Amino acid sequence: MKSQNPSETSSCPLCKFSGTLFYKDQRSVFYQCGNCRGIFRSNDLWLKEEEEKKRYLLHQSSDTDLGYLNFSSPVINYIESHFNQEQNGLDYGCGHLPVLSNHLSNKGFHIKNYDPFFYDDKELLEASDSKCVL
Repeated sequence: MKSQNPSETSSCPLCKFSGTLFYKDQRSVFYQCGNCRGIFRSNDLWLKEEEEKKRYLLHQSSDTDLGYLNFSSPVINYIESHFNQEQNGLDYGCGHLPVLSNHLSNKGFHIKNYDPFFYDDKELLEASDSKCVL
């Protein structure tokens, strides 16, 4: 791991706007985007692509995994209470098992999947009219 001398700003990987230092400790540095409010890790601490994909393939969550659905319930509850089924959503980084989007789609929400490893449709990102990004 590289030494931890974080800059005060870093570029958001989702919307490319500038983020400011949000949190740091001995192992990690996180920034918060000034535009989308997303929280992201300093990119010099990211796993290499091959290592990241291998790690994601270890995830075995499913629509029937009550533990994962319980873990995801704050996101699901927020979407159900703040968005309507006429709006479109994007599950950005859904992984190879898009549990959140499947669960919300089964409840009538219009959620599309994007993941750079498993659902890599760049046109979807450019044409997205999503009101909610998971």
